[in-house]
Amino acid sequence: MKNLYSQMQAERDRPPVVEGANYFQNKLRQVLSLGNSRVGDIRQPKFDGDITTWHTGLPEGVEVVSHGGIPLRHYSFREKAEIIVQTGILKAGKVPYARGSRGSRTYFQDLTGIFLTTTGTDPGEVGVGDRNHLVDVVLPPDVNLLKIEEGIYLIPSEPGKGIEVGIVSHSLGTEV
Repeated sequence: MKNLYSQMQAERDRPPVVEGANYFQNKLRQVLSLGNSRVGDIRQPKFDGDITTWHTGLPEGVEVVSHGGIPLRHYSFREKAEIIVQTGILKAGKVPYARGSRGSRTYFQDLTGIFLTTTGTDPGEVGVGDRNHLVDVVLPPDVNLLKIEEGIYLIPSEPGKGIEVGIVSHSLGTEV
């Protein structure tokens, strides 16, 4: 078990593969081509009793938007926020977009990448709870976003891919 944990830790800590805007725009087009959401699998875990539904495709109402050069916010744990501030790179994670709450959760397995919100949005409003360290960034001008729902934006990407951003502000104080 320790070996598996070490492998997972190494994967999480691996530096991102930095991509240019073309990669992210191509990934956006690829995700849009998936069409409307379809139920793929329903699971009921043994431990907590939550019902988890996995969908492929896009939830209703997703649209492509331009960020217009305005700062957007990324919430993270302190350690990851420090890396973002030091490197100027946002890295896509593995966890897909999810809706729901305790008891019933729907995951959209095709919606992975870099999640952002607007600068006035609290972490609880976008489902990140204890990830209360924030980094406000400006994206490259030729990168568009998926607006999944009000306040939740996504740069579609495979896990581990990164994009260079301008750091506007952060909640880490001056020690970074």
